[in-house]
Parts: sequence; C-alpha cells; structure tokens
Amino acid sequence: MTTKETLLEQFTACYDENGWFVALKNALQDLTADRRIERRKIQVIKVRRLFVI
Repeated sequence: MTTKETLLEQFTACYDENGWFVALKNALQDLTADRRIERRKIQVIKVRRLFVI
C-alpha cells in the first residue's frame, strides 16, 4: 500500500466514522454552507501541518 493510499484510507475513515474524535461529516452537519467551507479550509490546513517535515 502506498503512502497516498494509506492517507486516503485514513481520511475516508475520519470523514464519516466517529472514533477518537467526532467525524468531519457529523461535525459539519448543522452548519451553513459558508461555515462549512470555512471549517473545511481549517481542517485542510491542520492536516497539512501534520505532514510538514
């Protein structure tokens, strides 16, 4: 399994399955479209920071 496949698998699991934390799908459930976009951008930034070497 490549690094890309592993990351995509983990992202998919985090998107709609509650685990150690609330899944992104559930966290965004009651937000307006504008707030969802804003939150999504924040999530992407946080994920990128995890992989900065």
